[in-house]
Amino acid sequence: MPERLIASKRAAARKKDPATQDAEARYRRIESAAYFIAENDGFRSSATHYWIMAEQQLAAQLGEIGV
Repeated sequence: MPERLIASKRAAARKKDPATQDAEARYRRIESAAYFIAENDGFRSSATHYWIMAEQQLAAQLGEIGV
């Protein structure tokens, strides 16, 4: 029985709206980048500061803003 539940959840995950998938992928990319930025900085600033830096970095990489 649990196997069916797991399979149905996987199927539902594959059927997600592409915009939702894109938003989730973007979130994960920002999250990862923010961690590495913080790590390189020795975690001396706030998580919000690193998050904003990661958002700006990703936007620049995607050509959404000028560098």
